[in-house]
This record gives sequence, structure tokens and C-alpha cells, in this order.
Amino acid sequence: MASKSTKKRTSSAPKGKPRTNGRTNNAKYVEQVLDSVASPMFVTDENLVITRINDAALDFMGYKRDEVVGKMTCAEFSKTEICGTADCTIKNCMRTGEPIVGEVNVETRSGKKVPVGATCSAIFDDKGNPIGGLEVVVDRSEAVNAFWEMENIINSIAAPMFVVDKNLMVKSVNDAALNAVGLVRDDVVGKMTCANMCNTPLCNTENCTIKNCMHTGQAINGETYIQRRDGKKIPIQAACSALFDKEGKPYGGIEVVMDQTEQKDTLAQVMNLIDAAGAGHLDKRIDLGSSTGDYLRLRQGINELVDVVHDALANVARAVDQVTSAGGQISDGSQGLAQSASEQASSLQEVSSSLEQMSSMTKQNAENANQTKILAQEAKDSANKGNGAMSRMKEAVDKIKSSSDQTAKILKTIDEIAFQTNLLALNAAV
Repeated sequence: MASKSTKKRTSSAPKGKPRTNGRTNNAKYVEQVLDSVASPMFVTDENLVITRINDAALDFMGYKRDEVVGKMTCAEFSKTEICGTADCTIKNCMRTGEPIVGEVNVETRSGKKVPVGATCSAIFDDKGNPIGGLEVVVDRSEAVNAFWEMENIINSIAAPMFVVDKNLMVKSVNDAALNAVGLVRDDVVGKMTCANMCNTPLCNTENCTIKNCMHTGQAINGETYIQRRDGKKIPIQAACSALFDKEGKPYGGIEVVMDQTEQKDTLAQVMNLIDAAGAGHLDKRIDLGSSTGDYLRLRQGINELVDVVHDALANVARAVDQVTSAGGQISDGSQGLAQSASEQASSLQEVSSSLEQMSSMTKQNAENANQTKILAQEAKDSANKGNGAMSRMKEAVDKIKSSSDQTAKILKTIDEIAFQTNLLALNAAV
């Protein structure tokens, strides 16, 4: 609570005129002016005690006029986070003479905290001395709710994402983006430009994507890398678009970032695996690491493919060994076959020579056979003739036999006669 000062102000009212009526008329005029302002508004003295307040402010905060005027300081009335601190806006306005615009949260009588935009100015007397302050408050609940909804939408997006104003100051950023760069929200929002947050090679150059989006009105996609707070560089793909007001003037930009670390790492490992396979090292495999989703399935699939190729080539190698062994056997057999063929060729030459001799002999035999045929025909003719002669001789023999048989019979008869004669002679001798 601000302390009350004992300093007395000097009046600048003209001499000879009653001061009370003038002050009363002025007070009524000020009250009328304040009440005519739709926004909550109040006036304080140099000690920050509220001296004037309109109905809008009383309704907004839930107080009655006699509870506030002359009894409460603005700190007791508003209860903002900067009240009673060195950042008190009315104090700073009286100190610097400059108006101050800011955003704070006030606490109503019921304890509800309401976001407001506050515009403060100091009030000075004729000599330029501060005699108080004026504050106009605008309820920002709808804007804050809309901003919260936007923040909620941004945070619901899995990819890192942030929004900047036309000066590239970060106005909103989701948790994914903060995690990607290794920063916290309080260090970024309203305090860092996108260049300070991301530290890409394009930042602060003519190739700045958001600047070019605001200049051309076209969305831009590209690849680069961001540098984290710890110095680690992360490859990314960035999609940038400008934000335009109703008049078509750019008032900021939005950027969505896709971390390509896993993609780049997977591609590098695939290329290394291809090079190793090309060099004949089929025992190499891609490290699955902490990859997830499609990249994990891709790495597993390539490893399985290499396994299949490895097994197939191993089978081919075994088949080649078997073919090589069989080839050795065939070679040995071929050598034996060649030797046999050589021997057979020699034998064939001898057979050929023998065949020539047999051919000559066959020819001679053919001639002899022909001669034999002639002789055989002649022999046949002679045999036919001999057969006729034999038939005639048989007939003659048959005739001779018949004659011999008759002769034998005669001789037998003669013998019998002789025997009888001898027998008779013997008998006669006796």
C-alpha cells in the first residue's frame, strides 16, 4: 500500500472568487467526464489514493464509490502483480512524465483475476509538478481467451511451431519448439526474436524465410538446421507463412519446423550399408537406435532385406563350392575320357585299317562268291547229271543185285548139290 505524503499543494484559483463553488463545479465536471468514458477509469493523487472513479471501474471491480474514493490506493483497488513495486505504472509516469501502456492482471473484489490493458498518465499542476495520475483499463479477457485458445491449438500440434510479430519477436511458441531448442517459455516469448531462438544460417540474412514470406506473401519451405542452446545442430525442414491483417498488411509470421535428425541419420546409415554391401561386407546392419514409427520400420525392413540377400548369396556360395568340386571331378573324368578317346581314336584307326582290309576281303569274297556261284551252278548241273547217272547206276545195280540173288540161289543150289554129292561119296567110301 502506497504511503500518503504530507506535502501540501498550492492553489492556482484566482483571487476574489469563491474557491468552493469552483472546485465543486470542476469536481462535477470531472465526474461527468469520467462517467462518460465507457472503459473503467480512475484518478489518483500523488500518493496513489483514488480521488475520482467512474461507474464502469466500480462495476468492473465490484466495489461501491464510498468504499473506494479517498479510502483506497490504486494498489488496494486493483491488486495487480506490479502494484507496490518499482514497476508501478502511475509512479513511473509521474517520475518520467511519459504515458505508459502495459498489460497486467487485476483482482476483483470476489477474488477473480482479470487480464487488462492499462494506459497510465501523470497529472501535473501549472508549475509542472506531478499531483497524481490517471489510469484507463480495458478488459482483455476475450483477447486473452482467444490467445489461450490459439496457444492451446499451437501446443496441440506435435511439430515445433512459433509465431512472431512483424519485427520477428516471438509472440507464441509451443512446447515442442521449446524442447527442440532447449529453452524455456519465459526466456523466449516477448524477449527473443526467431533468430535468437533458432540460430539458423539463414537468420539475420536476406534469405530469412519469414521476412521473405511477409515481403512476397508466399509460403516458403526449405531445409536448414537450428542450433540448440547447448550448441547441438539439428537438421530441420521449415515451412513459413506470413500473417496479414484485414488491410492485407503483414503483421507477423508463423513457422512450423520438422526435425529431420532421424531422417538424415536413417539415410546416412542406408548409404553406409549400401557402400558396405557393395564392398562385399554383408554382415553390416543398420542400428535401430531410438528410431520410431516409419523410420523404425524402414530400418528393420532394410536389415531384413540384407538378411535375405546374405542368406541367398550364402546358398549360392555353397552351390558354387559344390559345382567347383563337381567341376574338379568332371575335369578328372574329362582327362580320363580324353585319354580313352585318344586310345579309342587309335583303335578306330586300326579298326578303320581293318575295315579297309575287310572291305578289300569282302570285295574279294564277293568275287569268290560269284565264282563259287558259277562253280556251284556248274556243280549243280554236274550233280544233276550225276544224279541221273546214279539213277541209271542204281537201276543197273538193282539189276545186278537181282542177278546176284539169282546167282546166289544157283550157287546155293550147287552147294547143296555138292554137299549131297560129298555126302554120297563119303557114304560110298564107307
